[in-house]
Amino acid sequence: MAQFENTNLIATSTDSQFANSDHPIIKNKEARAGYLMDISKLKTYVSENLDYPLQAQNNSVEGEVIARLVINEIGKVKSVKIVEGLGFGCDRTVLQMLSEMPDWKPFLRDGKPIAKTLFITINFKMQ
Repeated sequence: MAQFENTNLIATSTDSQFANSDHPIIKNKEARAGYLMDISKLKTYVSENLDYPLQAQNNSVEGEVIARLVINEIGKVKSVKIVEGLGFGCDRTVLQMLSEMPDWKPFLRDGKPIAKTLFITINFKMQ
């Protein structure tokens, strides 16, 4: 049996560097204002919509996939890319799942919608 654990999320402005955070959950007010789901809902979405690839299971592959995506000004998921991959079908599976994620409430800066870059870590672990 496979499981997913420790789904983490970091939000940064598209014009800033990667967030410096001890806790990989959204840290700044700007990000928090736009986050549609709390982290438990994100974990539920991942567990319900991401299959552990058979190739990874057959090869006992475990580890993490880190993806970067942009939530645009109207809340659509765009530009999903793998920052750190695992192979064995895991990267492709994460890309597909994130690309199909429901729309988000747009992030706001001074009351105006902005694009926001998010980093999401998915840990694959055999059980």
